[in-house]
Amino acid sequence: TMAAIQLTLTETEYADTGKSGLISWLINGINLEDAQDALRADIWQLPQDASMAQKAVVEEKQQKLAACISKFHETADAMTDSIEVDTGMEHIDDVR
Repeated sequence: TMAAIQLTLTETEYADTGKSGLISWLINGINLEDAQDALRADIWQLPQDASMAQKAVVEEKQQKLAACISKFHETADAMTDSIEVDTGMEHIDDVR
């Protein structure tokens, strides 16, 4: 299962380095995508005449997810801090 694969990769990464790293970050990203999908479903399931309580529950989920996404990006920035990217490169799809 996906959970078993994630566990194996995470355990291997920690055993090799003694800390969480890229694999854990990628798994976190996948989990965030799943949370976005779940939130999207919650929003679609709201009735037209949703109560304030129902709207508040969805708003709270949105804010929590936004905070998690922000932390995910901060982690990415920290992980790539020393990586230099040559912004002068142009991507070419068709080399003909």
